[in-house]
Amino acid sequence: MYVTPVTILCVLAYFRITDCVDITISVKPQVIFENNSVLIQCGAGYDANSLVLVRGPPHNKRILYSYFTGSGCTLNYEKLLDQCTCDNQNKNIECIIATISRRETGLWQCTDLFGRMNSTLVELIVKVPIQGAIIPSDVQNVVTIDDTKQVTLKCKAPNGFPSANISWFVDNKMPSQSNDDTDITKFSAVTIRSNDDGTTTAESRVSFNASAEHNGMLLYCTANNTAEAKFFSRRIHLNIIYNPDKRVFVNNQTNNTDYYLIRNSNTRQSLRCEVNGGNPLATLKWSCYDGIQSDENSQSSAISTVNWIAANLSDSACICSASHILGWTDRRFVNMHVYYEPNPPTCTLGSANVSKGVLNVTLNSNVSITCKSEGNPTPEKFTWTWPTSHPSEGNTLSLNKIQISHDGLYMFSVENIMKPSIGQVVNGRSNTTFDVNIQYPPTITNAESNLVAIEGTNFSINCKVSLGNPKETFVAWKRESNVTAENVGQLIIFLNISRTDEGNFTCVARNRMTSTGSAEKDGVDNNTFMSMFSIKQKYSDLLPYLLR
Repeated sequence: MYVTPVTILCVLAYFRITDCVDITISVKPQVIFENNSVLIQCGAGYDANSLVLVRGPPHNKRILYSYFTGSGCTLNYEKLLDQCTCDNQNKNIECIIATISRRETGLWQCTDLFGRMNSTLVELIVKVPIQGAIIPSDVQNVVTIDDTKQVTLKCKAPNGFPSANISWFVDNKMPSQSNDDTDITKFSAVTIRSNDDGTTTAESRVSFNASAEHNGMLLYCTANNTAEAKFFSRRIHLNIIYNPDKRVFVNNQTNNTDYYLIRNSNTRQSLRCEVNGGNPLATLKWSCYDGIQSDENSQSSAISTVNWIAANLSDSACICSASHILGWTDRRFVNMHVYYEPNPPTCTLGSANVSKGVLNVTLNSNVSITCKSEGNPTPEKFTWTWPTSHPSEGNTLSLNKIQISHDGLYMFSVENIMKPSIGQVVNGRSNTTFDVNIQYPPTITNAESNLVAIEGTNFSINCKVSLGNPKETFVAWKRESNVTAENVGQLIIFLNISRTDEGNFTCVARNRMTSTGSAEKDGVDNNTFMSMFSIKQKYSDLLPYLLR
């Protein structure tokens, strides 16, 4: 509005407060919404003959003429003005525009047609409210975008006057509250386009860097060109694609871990893999024996569990592989350690490998039996139980200077302790039993060694033998140094004995001892019978020998 001190004085003159020689104009109200009414008044502070209402630049068009004559006045005006009156006495005119249009926005002025005097220019502003804040319909209600890119949207406030102000906001996930929304208008730029109907369309383009924290938030714009009304656009849901925190947890561990189970325990085993964050959540895949995978995602974490039964399994590795649509991948290894009880023991005795059964050993020998057994974990407890129930620790059984009393059953036991990741601690056991068989040679029990015989008679010598172990015994005789047996059997018989039969006769008893882990050897005992025959002619000659 153009206001000068002169104008103020002239308004006072209009109300006859003082004299004024200026022309005045009044527009009420000067700011108005379209389709409402406006009152325009013009007055002269002197005895003017005519007043003219003019639309100022850029129109510069006269739309009302008034003529003051005598005691009356006449008016001539365009249809724009709905009702006009004039007052000859006060030299003023008054007009009403009942339905103001946006086209009447501009400068207005009153002039004296003959005196060439003009009022100040008064600006009339006719506002046209916008009808909304509009995000184009081709934008979906959900906008999906990577967190490495910018979110770009447009908002229009069409057909308003003056041009609308457009602001942008991010709704902080609480649609019912607006006072916590973040103003991002600083990331926008506005363009104004003039329309043929005298209005303008404001268009705002916002671009800002999306981040994970914006995921799930709502983006909207507001627009207003009057203080009385503010329009809100529809809310656009932000679906921000972003990576997870790039750590893979298996059973709450971020490093490759170890896992222990017991073979053939038939217990249910389980591993849990988790990756936190990300949109969408990470994809998890298990490779673990023939386990069954089940996904149990939460709102903020990808979670997958694999389950299997501890059957006849071997050491392996279970792998949880994680991936994301943005290209990130990682995986965690779980080293699977399969426990199993000790295998049946295997033992060595000398050069022989034995696992159970009879062990042949020789009387008075020294024997060491060493056993071993594989298990996981490695067995650490070894026990020998003797025939006397006496136990001894260690994996080696040593028998020194073996006696008959050492004969009997010896049981070897081996044990490990299995502590699985899931399930109870189990003691694994295995054992074997050996029957120690003591072998010894036969024994000749004859105490008599000096023999006397009568020439010409029949004579026999019996070699008495106590059997050894094994019992199969070979008994033979030999004469003097002749190593070749002259007779086989315990009994040697001389028929019609003569002096040629005199000499030393040796009875040899022998068995075959096959000690386990050793070469076969003979068990031998012998006794030499000295036939001190001085063969006699008469029984009386033999008597002294018989009486000894």
